[in-house]
Amino acid sequence: MEEQICSRLPAVRARALPAHVTRPALPFRAGKDQNEASVFQLPVRVYYEDTDSGGVVYHANHVRFFERARTEWLRSIGFEQDELLRDRRLVFAVHSMNIRYLKPIRFNAMLTVTNRVAGMRRTSIEFDQRILCDRLETTYCLATVRVVCVDADTFSPCPLPEDMTAEFDHA
Repeated sequence: MEEQICSRLPAVRARALPAHVTRPALPFRAGKDQNEASVFQLPVRVYYEDTDSGGVVYHANHVRFFERARTEWLRSIGFEQDELLRDRRLVFAVHSMNIRYLKPIRFNAMLTVTNRVAGMRRTSIEFDQRILCDRLETTYCLATVRVVCVDADTFSPCPLPEDMTAEFDHA
């Protein structure tokens, strides 16, 4: 059914992007070009509240799914955001996000939202994220997200703590 719906959509012609804009990488496949252990996976079900009047996930809700996966990944390696704020006065802020919507996601779909650290700088982390069907056969959406570590009082960038970067390297 989904393939029939997708085949009726008009073809979209790719446009050249300005030099300062990057496209998210092509979908990765755990075990092929990625170490399976380096890819965090979060199962998500699509509810009515996630969809628009056409029964398709509203575009802004993809961002919510990505945020949940990053939060749960951080929790899975031992860091709670409320504790980072309270104990270290650190918060993470999204600096930039590049999203490609590839296929529509419909009500009641079972999804897997993935999160992988693609790179780190002194004050930021870049993530490759995907929204896939639960069997990991279909890629619905790709994103590259840069998150900056900021001081909670001044909201100015600050270095990622060493204990966190050590965990990020192994996650």
